[in-house]
Amino acid sequence: MNKISNKIIFSIILCCLLLAGCIITIGIWQSSKVVKTEALGRLQSLTAEKANQLSITMNNAEKTVDTLSSTIAGIVNPSD
Repeated sequence: MNKISNKIIFSIILCCLLLAGCIITIGIWQSSKVVKTEALGRLQSLTAEKANQLSITMNNAEKTVDTLSSTIAGIVNPSD
């Protein structure tokens, strides 16, 4: 009788451990999926922000070069 109850207890414990392992595996998989999605979203947002900053800097540099070009052209060719 004692051996049968030990086998039943062992089986219940084994089932609980397997179920816990499955739940943990699914939880880790789902959380890593959410983290990956969130990280990609933030990375895209950061990339867009940096691209906008670079565009503003390039536009400022282009305006400065245009102004400098006009100034130099006025100095070199004062007849225009």
